This record gives sequence, structure tokens and C-alpha cells, in this order.
Amino acid sequence: MFVAFGISYGIVVFFPFVGTEIGIPEWQLTLLFSLTGGLYMFIGAGSGRLTDRFGARPVVVCGMVVLASGLTVASQAATPLVFGLAYILGVGAGVGLAYVPSSAAVQLHAREHAALAGGIASSGIGFGTMAVPPACGALIHGFGWRNALATLALLPIAGLLASRMLRPAPPLPPAAVRSTASLVSARFALLYLAYVCVGLVAFVPIAAVAPFVLSKGLPGSEATALLALIGSGSILGRFGFGYMADHFGARRASVQCASMSMVSFVLLAMEESVDLVHIGALLFGLGYGGMTGLTAATTAEVMGEAHFGGTLGALMTSRALGLLFGPWCVALAATELGDFTAPYLVCAGLALCAGILLHIERAPRPAAATPPAG
Repeated sequence: MFVAFGISYGIVVFFPFVGTEIGIPEWQLTLLFSLTGGLYMFIGAGSGRLTDRFGARPVVVCGMVVLASGLTVASQAATPLVFGLAYILGVGAGVGLAYVPSSAAVQLHAREHAALAGGIASSGIGFGTMAVPPACGALIHGFGWRNALATLALLPIAGLLASRMLRPAPPLPPAAVRSTASLVSARFALLYLAYVCVGLVAFVPIAAVAPFVLSKGLPGSEATALLALIGSGSILGRFGFGYMADHFGARRASVQCASMSMVSFVLLAMEESVDLVHIGALLFGLGYGGMTGLTAATTAEVMGEAHFGGTLGALMTSRALGLLFGPWCVALAATELGDFTAPYLVCAGLALCAGILLHIERAPRPAAATPPAG
């Protein structure tokens, strides 16, 4: 997850340089980010089913190979079409083949403290968000964006090594299979709609960080600072809300994450102070990190654990729908309006809707999530 999402978010740092040299407008680069995010969430539906059948390790290995190949081709791109295809297909498919299988594997292995275990594992996303973008900035400054992107293509080697730790899921007891809810149930529909709202706002501050900083009259270097704050908050959110979820339930903890995201967007929309903008970015990271880290645990709590890879993958398509529209629509609206105030307030409303939908989903914890006596 460190490798996959560190690269996914680190590429945002390349956008100004790619746009200048190849001739891609800012809003189109943000659209590429949305399409890539949508693709890796949609691919999760297939990679989850493959995980149920073959285990997580071979699927994640394929993802790392695809990711490295896409970055290598993008580093040599001379036209917007080549860069766009390499970025969308390489990063989108690579992350899609890594995220759901890794999340499902941890959830199914960690019978006790599953939410915290999922938060710890997904903290790789937060560490990646915090570490990779600044490293990309330093590489670009020292070697140019093409050489920096080619160097970044070596990072999936670490993902290949990490994938060796993934093991086949242990067998589930019969009660776990019987208690699993259907994908056509009202229970799944509420969960799906909640994550559509999450997907609409989850990546907006990351994808639009450069134009947002400029709209506030802040120096361009603040973009990297905000990404680092989001990454730091994301790590804390995954640990903190994971611990909370093991004691009070993953769904209830996810409601708190959505509330924190709502507050963060209000701060980012309304405040001009650098310190308050930093607080808003940190709060967003906490809420975003907690929500992302709890996705697998919340799905298991609401839906059950039988055929879990397929269930989690199907749910991820909800976030894909949000990603396909959220980031670039916000960037386009901000461009037309001249600032991010109104678009970010709409994002706050969507975060509130996600929290309400998760709150009214009061399905009891399935039997699969309850350890057998003795």
C-alpha cells in the first residue's frame, strides 16, 4: 500500500512539469487523476474475486509489475495521449491489483483486533502520501521530471518483496458463510451509497492541492507541506480510529471519520490563515485515513466475511464512481468561480451525507465477526 498509493499521490507533484512540457492543462491533469482513481477502484471488483480464488500474493505481484511498466512508459512520453494512457493504465491497474487483495488478506487473517490490524496495514497509504511526494519533488529538482519518474518506477520492487508476506486466507466456519449478506440487499445498498459520497470527496484536497494553494495566495511550496500534513493525519487516523473501531464498532468509528472530514472541508473553504489551512489539512488526513483504514472492517461488520474479496471489491466500485467525478469537477468549478470556497462547502455536505448514511445503517454485527466461544 505504501508503494501503490505513494506513487499514485506522488505523481501529482509531476503535474506542473508534465503540463508545461507536454502541453496538458491543469484541469485535464486532474481529470487523469480522477480516471486513474476510478479505474483502480473498478478493477478492485475483479481483483477481489481473483483473491478469493487464487489468494492475494499472485494478484499483488501482477499489480507491482504493471505499476512499474506504466511509470517507465510515462517517463518517456512525448505526447499527452501517451502520458495519459501510461498513467491511467499503469497506475490505475497497478494500484487496483494491489489495494483490495491486500486489504482483504489482512481482514481475513486478523480475527482479533481486525479493525486496528487493517488500520496498521493501510497506514502504508499514509506513509506513502507523506514520504513519496516530497521525495518526488527532490528528484525532480535534482534530475528533471523524466529521470525522476523513471527512478520512481524502481519503487515497485519493494512492493514485490512485501507481497511475499501475503498468505492464503484461513477457512471460515460455516456460521460465517450463513451470516453473509447479499450484494443485492438494502444493507449493501446503504453502504454503497455512503461510499459513493466518500469517493466524491476523498481525493479532492490531494488532487487539487496545487491550484488550491495558489487560490489562497500561498507559495507553491505549501502544496508539498499540505500533502505531508494529510499523510501524517492519515497515519494517525488509521491507528486511532482502528483502535476505536475494535472497541465500539467499525461502522460507528466511520461515522466519526466522516464528521471530521466535514469539519476539515469547512476550514479549508472558509479560512485564509496558513495555520488554519494546515489544521484543515491535518483534520482531513485524520478523517480520510480513518475512513480508508476502516473500509474493510466496516464491510466485514456490515456484510460478513464469506467471499470477502469479491464483496470488498464490489463496494470499491462505489468509490470509483465518486472518484470519476469528484476531483476534476471541483477543480473545474473552482476555475470557473475563481476560488475553492463553494466547491469545498459542497464537499463538506457530501461528507455529512456519508456520515448520516453510515449512522442509519444499524444492521447487527454478523456472526462471522464474533469469535467462537472457547
